Formats: sequence, structure tokens, C-alpha cells
Amino acid sequence: MAMPVRREDQTFSASRPLVAAWRLLYPDPDTSRPGDAGARAALRRAGSPDAVMLEPAFHMLLLRMKTEGFDFSGFADWRYRRLALIAGLLAERRDGNSGPRRFMQALGGAPKAEERAFSTLRFQALMAALDRGLDADAMTSLRRAMKVAAQLEFNAGAFADDLMNWGDATRIKWTFDYFGRPHLAAAPQPVATETEETSR
Repeated sequence: MAMPVRREDQTFSASRPLVAAWRLLYPDPDTSRPGDAGARAALRRAGSPDAVMLEPAFHMLLLRMKTEGFDFSGFADWRYRRLALIAGLLAERRDGNSGPRRFMQALGGAPKAEERAFSTLRFQALMAALDRGLDADAMTSLRRAMKVAAQLEFNAGAFADDLMNWGDATRIKWTFDYFGRPHLAAAPQPVATETEETSR
């Protein structure tokens, strides 16, 4: 019998419609789109993911995500809180631009401490807050990091996916990105050939 596909697998594609909806909050001179400064301000004022969920701007984003083709059927409650966290954080951006670098590559991305925009102590405090849970305290810590990254472009979609799927793998990736080191486990591993020892 075929195994059912876990709904969590869908989160890997959540960033595309989310970022598309987020960009609509910003003015676009090419299309004369005015953006929505009031909605961005409301999301910035919300002090926790639950507070973001109480804002009409958040539900407008959800509707725009649905318009972009995202299927919310079977979406777990805690996933909505993750979306709210991300929406509140992305509203801190001054514009809707997105760069090629990942978030921690923009804030750190260098072996030498003096070359990083975000201090090591702040990075350690941020990771400690995330380890305690993606709640109001984590949101506050991430907002501090976002302010440091105000003039830095990073990949908004990758940032959203990282927080939607936060766990050990993402935590390790952020650590390697911050310290400007290649993730050793990211290199392709040789396929082991079967031997008498391994086939037992």
C-alpha cells in the first residue's frame, strides 16, 4: 500500500507564494503599485507570532498566498504561527528586494569576527533564543538581527523556508553560514560498496 505524503512536505514550497504576497506590500514604480505601508507597520508592531495572527494584514497575506496557488488544506496550526513569525519579520525590510545570499551569510559569512556585520555574542544570543522555541522572545531576537541586516540583501525565500522548517539541520546550516565555513556534510559522500562486513 502506498504511503501517504506528509503535509509537512508542502512547506518547502511555501516560500514562493509567501514572498510573492509579501512583495505586494511594497510600492513598485514600474507598475504604479502603491504598496501598503499601513499593513507593514501593523505587522512590525505585533510583538509575537500570535499577535501577528490578529492583524488583518496577515490574513490578507494568507489570501494572496492562496491566490498564488498555495493549498492550505491540512495545514497544521503551528505552521500558521510560523507563517505569522515570518510575515512579522519580513515587514521589517525597507523594500521587497531579495538577494542571492542566505540570511546568516549576509549577517556573518566571514571567518574573521571583525568582518561580520552581526557580532558573535549577538549571534549566540539569537541561536539560544531560537533553541528555546520560535516564540515572542525568538521574534524579538530575530528582529534585532533584521535591523542589523537593514542595508543587506538576503534571500527572502530561503529565510522563510529556514524558519518554516526550523530544526537541527537548519540550525547547523545557519552556524556554518555565519562563520563563513563550508558545511562539511554538504559535500557529496562516496557510495559505500558492499563488502562481507557491511552485508551482514
